[in-house]
Amino acid sequence: MRRIEIAELYKTTSITAVINIIGVSNIVVLGVLNYTILTFILSVFIALIIGMTLITFTQRIEKTEIL
Repeated sequence: MRRIEIAELYKTTSITAVINIIGVSNIVVLGVLNYTILTFILSVFIALIIGMTLITFTQRIEKTEIL
């Protein structure tokens, strides 16, 4: 039961991290550059890449905990 709870905790933290990264990257883009559609797409793209790496990382943790 505890292993499942830990896995769920990792999932929720990774999701919140992705949301925070998107927010922070947009704020940085707003501050440094003129806010355009291109910079917005770029920031979202970077956030998605980081999110995907976090998700794969959490999946690896789940696999190791199951084993």
